[in-house]
Amino acid sequence: MSNSNLVNYTKLSLFKNSPRNHKIDKITIHHMAGDFSVETCGNIFTRIGKNGSANYGIGSDGRVGLYVNECDRAWTSGSRENDHRAVTIEVANDCKAPSWHVSDKAYAKLLDLCEDICRRNGIEKLTFTGDASGNLTMHKYFQKTACPGPYLESRFGEIAAEVNRRLSGGKAPAEKTPVVTYQVYANGRWLPNVTDRSDYAGNFGQSASALFASAAGDTLYYRVALKGGRWLPEVKDREDFAGNLGQPFDRVMVRAASGRKVHVQAHVGGKVFGRWLPAVTGYNASDAKNGYAGNKGQAIDGLYIWME
Repeated sequence: MSNSNLVNYTKLSLFKNSPRNHKIDKITIHHMAGDFSVETCGNIFTRIGKNGSANYGIGSDGRVGLYVNECDRAWTSGSRENDHRAVTIEVANDCKAPSWHVSDKAYAKLLDLCEDICRRNGIEKLTFTGDASGNLTMHKYFQKTACPGPYLESRFGEIAAEVNRRLSGGKAPAEKTPVVTYQVYANGRWLPNVTDRSDYAGNFGQSASALFASAAGDTLYYRVALKGGRWLPEVKDREDFAGNLGQPFDRVMVRAASGRKVHVQAHVGGKVFGRWLPAVTGYNASDAKNGYAGNKGQAIDGLYIWME
């Protein structure tokens, strides 16, 4: 087994098993929970008492560090079985909680590194299933942790799709776009379900206070924020609704487990002076430009939600 030629810095950790007991057939992505350079990450993985490591790390500047040779099992995921099969990658965060965002340079290099790992190890396709059964997995599938954080987690489907596009010579299979079905609670009742942009959910002038949403062929996660106040907990599909009945919300964000882009567009201001705000595709409570739909302090009275 060879190592990647994308490596810019090497500092090998003692925390490993040599050699692996299984052929490499998986990739597991983690986040560093900090904006660490590849040198700092290497120092952490050689610190006595830390007793942890990863095969690779990627800094916010896009540089790659090697800490455990691919022929060896790194101590990364809390699962011996997984780490014997997976190449594990730690990615730096250029933004702290709640989003744990990573830089564009780090994300681009992550795609390059995943492609390189697949090519050298004969992995023909990355499969993201949303659980440990796929060969593209995340730390939280094996330990009680939030790693790799909402930003990277929301892009796993996209990572698999882009790497597979490259592995197939740039060809991407035709894929049916999931249909989003959603409804809001306003004026003391649940309004009818709508799909995609066939109609909007809501009634102009009646503030929405709760949202139900789901997508055929995908899993949706979504949150709303109380008007002028705090964000409420994330919910999944129709396991619960997002919101508090009778308390208007002014911001909403939606993401898909597959990593497909979800467009969300909010209407504010009622019938006479109302307007549609720009559609967004992000999922970040700290990003007022593209992280969520709506404006803090302006109750939402209409919603469009659709997917690519």
